[in-house]
Amino acid sequence: MQVLALLKADRYKRLRAILAPNYEVRSVDLAKLEVRLAQPDAKLVVVDPSRMRPEAFIALVETARTKGNAAVLVHAPLTPEIARVVVEASRILPIEAVFFGAYDERDALCHVCEQLMVPSVPALLLRGLATNLAEMPPALTTRIVGLLGGQPFPSSTSAMLDGFGASSGTVRQWLTVAGITHPHHLRTCAVLARTFPELGRKGKRLAQVVEQFDAGSERAFRRVCESLTGMSPRHAGRLSEAEFAGRLLSVVLGPHDPDRGAIHESGRKRD
Repeated sequence: MQVLALLKADRYKRLRAILAPNYEVRSVDLAKLEVRLAQPDAKLVVVDPSRMRPEAFIALVETARTKGNAAVLVHAPLTPEIARVVVEASRILPIEAVFFGAYDERDALCHVCEQLMVPSVPALLLRGLATNLAEMPPALTTRIVGLLGGQPFPSSTSAMLDGFGASSGTVRQWLTVAGITHPHHLRTCAVLARTFPELGRKGKRLAQVVEQFDAGSERAFRRVCESLTGMSPRHAGRLSEAEFAGRLLSVVLGPHDPDRGAIHESGRKRD
C-alpha cells in the first residue's frame, strides 16, 4: 500500500521509519504528486503545506477529491497559516492532521494509515466546524485546530481560552459569535474525539486509554462521555466515526441542553 509524502528530508525519513515495513512510503515533489494522486495505488498523501503556496495546497486537495481516492494527511508545524489552510481544505473533504510535536505523534500517524479511507473523528469534527473556525481570530482558530491535531490537552477549558490578550469571557463571546453554541464543551469533545479509536479496541481497558492520552481520571472521563454523548465509553466505541463525530458536533453546535453534561474537568458538576 502506497503512501506519498511531500515533506522535508528529515521528516520524510522519520515518517518512513514509523510506517515501514507495512507501507511503501515514497517522497514526491508537487508536480509529480498531482499526477500520482490520480493513480489507484496511491492511498494516502502526507503533506506539509508550508512547502507550497496556500492555493497550491487547496488545488491539491481538490485533485484528491475529484480525481483520486487518496486520503490527505497534513503533517506540519502548527502555525496560524497552516491552521487557516487546513480549515479551508476541510470544507472540501475531511483532512487528517498530526502536527509536529504532538505527544502521540507516532500512534496518530499509524492510526491514520490503519483506516485510511475512513475519516477519523477529529477530521470529521474539523470538517463540521470549518465554517465556524473560519470566523474566529487566527490565534483562536490555531488553538482549536491544534487541539484536534494532536497538541497536548490544556488542563482546563479556561486554560484553553487563555493567552489571547483578552478575558476568557471575551474569548467565549468570540466563539459564540462564530456559532459555537457551547464553547465550554470544546476541550472535552476534542478529548473524546482523539480517544475514540481506543475506546472500541478489544482488550483495551478504559484506564489504559485515559492514561495513554493524559485525559484525566477514569471516573471523570466516563461521566463526561455518558453525559455528553448519552453512552458509556465502551458503547460509544462501537459507533462509526461519522456517528460519534455527529454526536460531538451536536454537543458543541447544538441543539444541546446547556445544563446537561456541564461537568468541570475534575469530574464535578458545575454550580
